[in-house]
Amino acid sequence: MASSESPVKIIDEQFCQCPICLQQYNEPKLLPCLHRYCSDCLKKIIEKNQGVTVLKCPECRDEFSVPNNGVDGLKTDFYIKNIIEYIQLQISLEDNNERECCDCSKKLNVKGFCFKCNDVLCKSCYGHHLTKKILKDHVQHTISVEDLKSKNLTLENLISLKEAPRCRLHPQNLSQLCCKDCSNIPICVTCTYGSHKSHSISDVGTLATQERFKLKRDLQGLIQYKVWFSLTSGSAEARKQQHISDLNSEKSSYQEKHKSQIKSIQQEMKQMKENYHKSKNEIEMRREQDVRQQREKMKKEIQKIKTQYGNICNEIRKKAEHELKELHQTLDEQMEHKCKHISILEGQLTSFMTLYKSKMEEGLKNFEEMKEQCKGILKRCENLSTTADSILGSKNDWTAVHCIPDVCLAIERLNNEVERKFPESRHFRGISIAESENSPVDIEGMNNTAWTVYSITSNDDGSIVVTGDAPKDCRHITVIDTRGNVLRQEKFVGSRYYYFGVFASKFKVATVYSNKIGLHDIRDSSYIEKNIKDIISDWPADRHVKCVATDLVNNHIFVGVYGSREIYVFDHQLKYHHRFTLPWLMKYRHDMAVICGNLIVCDSTYCNVSVISMEGVEGTLLQKLPSPDIERDKDDYTSPISVCGDKNGFIYVLWMSGMAFAPGKRFLSQYSQDGSKILSTRPVTKNARCITTVVADDQEKLLLVTQESGRLFVFNIM
Repeated sequence: MASSESPVKIIDEQFCQCPICLQQYNEPKLLPCLHRYCSDCLKKIIEKNQGVTVLKCPECRDEFSVPNNGVDGLKTDFYIKNIIEYIQLQISLEDNNERECCDCSKKLNVKGFCFKCNDVLCKSCYGHHLTKKILKDHVQHTISVEDLKSKNLTLENLISLKEAPRCRLHPQNLSQLCCKDCSNIPICVTCTYGSHKSHSISDVGTLATQERFKLKRDLQGLIQYKVWFSLTSGSAEARKQQHISDLNSEKSSYQEKHKSQIKSIQQEMKQMKENYHKSKNEIEMRREQDVRQQREKMKKEIQKIKTQYGNICNEIRKKAEHELKELHQTLDEQMEHKCKHISILEGQLTSFMTLYKSKMEEGLKNFEEMKEQCKGILKRCENLSTTADSILGSKNDWTAVHCIPDVCLAIERLNNEVERKFPESRHFRGISIAESENSPVDIEGMNNTAWTVYSITSNDDGSIVVTGDAPKDCRHITVIDTRGNVLRQEKFVGSRYYYFGVFASKFKVATVYSNKIGLHDIRDSSYIEKNIKDIISDWPADRHVKCVATDLVNNHIFVGVYGSREIYVFDHQLKYHHRFTLPWLMKYRHDMAVICGNLIVCDSTYCNVSVISMEGVEGTLLQKLPSPDIERDKDDYTSPISVCGDKNGFIYVLWMSGMAFAPGKRFLSQYSQDGSKILSTRPVTKNARCITTVVADDQEKLLLVTQESGRLFVFNIM
């Protein structure tokens, strides 16, 4: 049945409605996937995802890059825009009402429409528009109402009446050219000397001819595919019928064979039952006979045992009486010996207390002397540091030449004196981080941007595990060695999200992402996962995990969440244990680790690293680690993104200088066990993401992995 709607309304409903706001397009913008939306609708999506450079089409989910200038950088769909203007113009003239003429300003019946003036004309002004020389450039853009309402007037004819689009940068100029380097946007001649200078410029007619030729060429390929698939569809139906016939024949043959086998088995079952009853009768007869024989035999054995039992009881009674007598004598002898031992110990205690008092007095005296020596050495260190800083700050070459050798000699003498008086300080001064000779290496199969790494962890056996995103909307957990070789890898289909992991025991890795927690066994790749909302009843629906750490001593798993000071604690069976709250000075965590019984937290809100006591329901701030003095740009800030510790309790922090996870500078700092001093700082690759330590070749090493491209750096801890 033919539709009763007018062509205008059909076009409006089918082609001119935005899928987002369900209204007629307002300044339609075209995505690379050829879906179009209102400019305002796309602007709201971009503002909602502020900072995200890649978004997905709301309809086909195809990804597209957000231009630097936002919605304005997307192409305007002039075809749909012309359709809408065509519809709006015809609707506005359907009622035949009087309207104000744009030329004489009188309210009269409409005779024509000028697309250059973009307004209606009365009968008199319509004639002037077509005859006056001053308006001769308006003639080709003017049309009568009769022609405009005519059903023979096509959209292409109407488009030819309109002016060329105006230049976006110079609205007073018409666009006469197109810039190929900027997605064929219309520009004016002035632009070729300005922002589009040195770009590939083409006349709009020439470029349109080229694009039409290219489209026709590509359509030929589509037509060939269409023919091929039509032929393939026909042959597939014939193969389908033959397949059904073959299967039906095979089914009949199998049913006959099955029926014959069932009959044979039923005959065998009947024979088996007959044999069973025959054997059963024989066994019951033998059983009754054997029972009678055993009963007679047991009567004789019982009488014999009763006699033996009486004899044994008499012997046991005599033996016990003799042993009790000997035990009493032994106890008396032992008690006498212990009393003598107590007297000896009392004498030894008296001698020890005398020696204790003497050693205590001597030890206190030695400690006071050591304290005074430390004060003296510290004073000399401060004096040398002040002198060195003043010489370096003076920038006077003569001062440097004359004074620096003396200062260096004084420092050397002080170092020798410290090592002689305090030999244990040598270990402290020897701490440094040096990159291994074979570093860096590429993790096998991860040297492209489709793979990412968000965490790295290791166990005492030297196993190394990295986690992150994999291609095709997957997550991965990968076991590697220090040379980047993949030993085992598992992928999980699901949304790509920050995926973190840390060893919770010798072979199991605790993993977290979104609002999930799991355990992965690296031996057989077995994996269990739970939704935290199913474990903790008051877990907020919009809460997501941000980092994870483990306490191998107490078998605890610590989970930090985004935008909250709460730390949730689970056991190694993923059962909820308790929670505690971090101090108010921290909220957004990049990473955390348990080192020497304390929780070390990297906080991005206040850009610091803190040592937190985990006792009680609220953590106590024990120490703030000093930030490294590193070179950075004027507007950048320094923020910690990863932390770990070695077997000696030294702390390592990966610092970032710049915006969050944007390409910028990265630095690796080494701290004393209490976190109060920076021992060393060195620059590392700007794509560095996370760190850990591992024992390899009987030596503890520091591992650093990049977020993208899968590069693994190995550092020797000396």
